[in-house]
Amino acid sequence: MEQQKWPACPKSPPQVVPITILYGTQTFTALEVATLLAQRAARRGFAPHLSSLDDFPRHALPDQKLVLFVVSTTGDGEVPETMFEFWRFLLRRGLPYGVLSGIHYATFGLGDSSYPKFNAVARKLDVRLRQLGALPFFKVRLPGVHQVFLQLFVCFLTLCF
Repeated sequence: MEQQKWPACPKSPPQVVPITILYGTQTFTALEVATLLAQRAARRGFAPHLSSLDDFPRHALPDQKLVLFVVSTTGDGEVPETMFEFWRFLLRRGLPYGVLSGIHYATFGLGDSSYPKFNAVARKLDVRLRQLGALPFFKVRLPGVHQVFLQLFVCFLTLCF
């Protein structure tokens, strides 16, 4: 039986494209996935900036053009500890609609699909980012880390940006 071949990724973009990769993690799985995405994005010609959500300067978020959020859900649908302050900031009522209108983003939700609130944080984050005017270009809910998928996603980024 002939093995299926995946299409080759296109060459890197002609110019360096900055990409911000932000993660929220409890057990470091989201950090591992975010690091892998950053490494692969760099190999494809992107200029990744990797940070935990709580360590990223919130005032700089509206200036980002392309953002990947890699988040896990902990406990009973709660945000992980490296995302707590960022989440409180996003929930502020004083944030106007459109404050994040310059951002194109993707959410990577990591977790165990057997839990009732599987990927609750990624879903809530996606809703709030849209409420603030950010535009999603891709949404992912991963029950585990799939290497082939991550490579294809980086190829997708190369085609779009």
